[in-house]
Amino acid sequence: MVSKKYNASIRKKLVYFFSLSAVIALFISTSTTLVYSFLNDKESLIKDSIKLAEVSGKNIAASLLFLDKESCKNILKPILSDENVQYVKIYNQDGVFFTSLGENIGKKKSLQQDINRMEKSVLFSIDWNNINILTTILHSDEVIGYLEVHLTTENLKKHVLDQAIASFIIMLITTLIVLLLAIKLEKVFLKPIFELLHAMKQIQKDKDFSISLVPSAKDEFGELFNEFNMMASEIYKRDQILHKHNLDLEIQVNTTTEKLKTTEDSLNKVSILATTDSLTSLFNRRHIMDIFDTMILEAENEKEYIGVIMLDIDHFKLVNDTLGHQAGDVVLKEVSHILQENARDVDAVGRIGGEEFLILCKNSDIKAVSFVAERLRKKVQERIIHYEDDKTTQVTVSLGIYSCVPDISKEELIKIADNALYDAKETGRNRVSIGVKN
Repeated sequence: MVSKKYNASIRKKLVYFFSLSAVIALFISTSTTLVYSFLNDKESLIKDSIKLAEVSGKNIAASLLFLDKESCKNILKPILSDENVQYVKIYNQDGVFFTSLGENIGKKKSLQQDINRMEKSVLFSIDWNNINILTTILHSDEVIGYLEVHLTTENLKKHVLDQAIASFIIMLITTLIVLLLAIKLEKVFLKPIFELLHAMKQIQKDKDFSISLVPSAKDEFGELFNEFNMMASEIYKRDQILHKHNLDLEIQVNTTTEKLKTTEDSLNKVSILATTDSLTSLFNRRHIMDIFDTMILEAENEKEYIGVIMLDIDHFKLVNDTLGHQAGDVVLKEVSHILQENARDVDAVGRIGGEEFLILCKNSDIKAVSFVAERLRKKVQERIIHYEDDKTTQVTVSLGIYSCVPDISKEELIKIADNALYDAKETGRNRVSIGVKN
């Protein structure tokens, strides 16, 4: 509980809070001003540098016209008094180097590329370390040469660093002030909320509404605490009454729930038995045919392709005759698992006969169906099947496929795929054959 009484209203407390918000807003405003100042300084430096280059170009026009290097240098010497300028280069009208002044950092590889990019009389580039300005030197409105001025951004960066340090100090001071105000606000404004929240969590945990809060201030929070205590007391009284009559109802509900759960489990088992093959857990013949009817109807309405794959295990009778029916059942289960595992989510897989399977491919043209069929064939061929005390065997499958936008019956679609399956078995097995509509 809060030991000190806070008699100020919530309205006054909110005034304190908004005052704090104003301080933060001032901080944001100051930061924005610093950013703007930096951008403005950069812009001013660029403009001043361009103006300096243009004036210098005009001053040396006559000297360049007479190819007087010393005169050009003497005229340009004052430009080096600018602490930002590192060096100056002069080129003739063909872009060939003429003379330079100052600290020459690096060599110009190709001035012609910059000349070609000059849309106006000035071309400039700027990065974090340097500013490079190229301007034309004119005489009687004709270009007689080019002046390149290279400046450093060290002073600009130093100014940015100084501003950043000042901003950081302001941020630190502001953060400290906000922290002190937040501590004060926690006691004045947040602590009663946390007390109320803690009481609610305690009720939720212990299911005990006999809890009571002691108001710590004569404000709206004090009224809220009193209302909470009255509500909790009323619920506690009602809970005691309900508890007396709840035991019998609880027993009845539990009994009914158990019966419903038993009935639901039974219905689920019946539903599974009615739709799946007991050996392989794939869809049985009747259910896969029902799915086929639904998919045909959807394909007709949406004008989509439907793919049909008929699959048969090669020489399955030989497996039963040589390895036994128990091994044959293992082969059926393993092949079924491979089909279910490697078919797409939108495909439906069912067992329609002894070793014969039907796969239905939703919205799949013959290319997509061929891809699915070939993947199933390879996966079965690669699988080593274990049975009876670590004995192993391998089998292959033959597949007949067909795809179309349905304009024929389900039976005709199956017949086309079945004929293709027959063709796959007749032409060597372990292959995929595409059906053809008669």
